[in-house]
Amino acid sequence: HTHVQVAPVMKWNTPLELHASKIYTRAIFEKFGEVIYEAGQYRVEEIGKGKTYVARRYHPEKHEKWCRILYKVEVVDEGAEIIRECGNFEHTGLLCCHAVKV
Repeated sequence: HTHVQVAPVMKWNTPLELHASKIYTRAIFEKFGEVIYEAGQYRVEEIGKGKTYVARRYHPEKHEKWCRILYKVEVVDEGAEIIRECGNFEHTGLLCCHAVKV
């Protein structure tokens, strides 16, 4: 029996999504699509010229009081490394929506 490999469906058509489609399995690529979607729920403020950013949720009043609304993201060596507060990458192996937004 023959197995046909079908290309992943691009939802956002961005260079980041295209790159992810080439390196992730279909299941992980679909999860990453959710991360890209979640990134749209944040706005970014630069607090340290080209190095430090804060990702803040739009409409924090619509979220539970326990829900975190602000995350700090640091860019090191012009993007060679990204330091995030949430620890999502260490836990899941996927970049968090805060880093994707930056």
